[in-house]
Amino acid sequence: MKEDSLQSILTKIFRWMIQRVNFINENHEIINLCFFDTIENSMFPKIMQEGKIGLDSEAFIWESPIINIIDKMISHCNTIGFFYDDTGKFQNVCAFEMKDISKYWRKECINFSNNIGSLSGYCNCHCEFCYEKNSPLKWPKRMLTVEEVKSRLNYYDREENLGVVAPISKSMEPFTNPNLFEILELMRQNSEENITLITNGSYLTEENIKKLVKIKPVNISISLNSSSSETRKRVMQDPTPEVAILAPKLLNEYKIIYQATLVAWPTIDLNDIIKTIYYLDENNAREIVIHLPSYNRYNFPESLEMDTNYWDTIVGVMNQLKNKINTPIKTFPVNYLKKELTPVVESVYVNSPAMLYDIQKGDIIKEVNGIPVFTSLEADLLLDSFAVKNEEIHISIMRNDKLLSRTLPSLEIFLDDELYPWNGKKYPLMRPYTGIYLINDFHMKYIKDIENILSKYQTAKKHYYLYFSIH
Repeated sequence: MKEDSLQSILTKIFRWMIQRVNFINENHEIINLCFFDTIENSMFPKIMQEGKIGLDSEAFIWESPIINIIDKMISHCNTIGFFYDDTGKFQNVCAFEMKDISKYWRKECINFSNNIGSLSGYCNCHCEFCYEKNSPLKWPKRMLTVEEVKSRLNYYDREENLGVVAPISKSMEPFTNPNLFEILELMRQNSEENITLITNGSYLTEENIKKLVKIKPVNISISLNSSSSETRKRVMQDPTPEVAILAPKLLNEYKIIYQATLVAWPTIDLNDIIKTIYYLDENNAREIVIHLPSYNRYNFPESLEMDTNYWDTIVGVMNQLKNKINTPIKTFPVNYLKKELTPVVESVYVNSPAMLYDIQKGDIIKEVNGIPVFTSLEADLLLDSFAVKNEEIHISIMRNDKLLSRTLPSLEIFLDDELYPWNGKKYPLMRPYTGIYLINDFHMKYIKDIENILSKYQTAKKHYYLYFSIH
């Protein structure tokens, strides 16, 4: 980069920021800046070569959300130079606020939890199977602050589901955030939504679980992976494995709804996985999620021996366990299990309306409120649509070659009941609303979508065929 281009680049970046933000000093006062100058010109090219700041300021818009961009710009400008106000006096820029925050709202913000983004970009474990290992996506690590949450609350529109866009950052262990409970209390004061926390469980002490009780409804997704201290230490490098292992018992005791996830990693003995599943079933996990192991070219353990049939081995064991425990087992990716489109009930949630009104694993759904269904997805969408309307649901099922009829009452009658682990007092309804778990399959409308796409991009005369069958 030519030395004489430095001032023009700085001017462009500075003007770009001034159009968008108000600068704030250490006294929390808005300051009118009009000029920026470097400490020494030789520092700027070095920073640019290191990739810390770009030549074209407008390019920042496409790299990451606007708030994170400006934060980085100000931070780097503070490193290499000084800000001056309209009187020529040096000003220390400590913070900023957007001039027109409405430009940075997003309509897909379904709730406030969705709006704040990652609670923490840090983790206290180092799992063998972590997708962050050697990832080429170098997302920034950041810790959500109480001040940022308050600002986001100020601009959150509940009626329109609009909020300030959340910055792109790693979403790691939320309990590493020292201000987590203050943030959760702020969220609870402003919303009755169900707050979901995804955690490795190493911070779920009884003291912390008692704090979570006070801000219900809270849904915990705990990455347990093993109920063995030795295994968690070895595979996850968990510093306090006993805490996570005890957590399911405490969550059950305090009636906090939780799901547990296990990665069926080849270095975890299969008997260890089976023992962990039984342990979670005994302690009323709402559901158990099994992730089939995978790796990529950036994270390929050379010592790992994974037979191509290992997925089938895991799936076979899970299918046997489904008939021996009450807790639903979900195996991901789900479509690996789905060999046909028939709407077969894969499992039924404990204490759900489906269980209370005699829907059983293996039932084949034929009709929902008189509407014939032929695929799992059709049945699932219909069940949910009638459930959210609080309507009775009449279900025709085939069981052992006999056609039966079952009726689920309006789900609103269950909201005040303690039907743990399917649902609990103070909890909104959680999917699947009826408690019927179906492995979703191919959405029939996708056929028309694919046809339209092929038609749009077809450059030569070709014939396309889609084969599918309903058994």
